[in-house]
Amino acid sequence: MHWCGPWFSPEQEVEKVRQKNQEMKVLMDQMRNLLWDVNAMLTLRK
Repeated sequence: MHWCGPWFSPEQEVEKVRQKNQEMKVLMDQMRNLLWDVNAMLTLRK
C-alpha cells in the first residue's frame, strides 16, 4: 500500500480515504453491536 504515490490525483486520494472511513464506520458499528450482545448475555446470565 502506497499512501503518497505520485500517480494518484488528490481526488482519488480523497475518494480512497472516504472509502476507508466508510469501512471503519461499518466496522465500528459491528463492534458496537457485538459489545451490546455480549453485555446482554452477561447481564442475563447473572
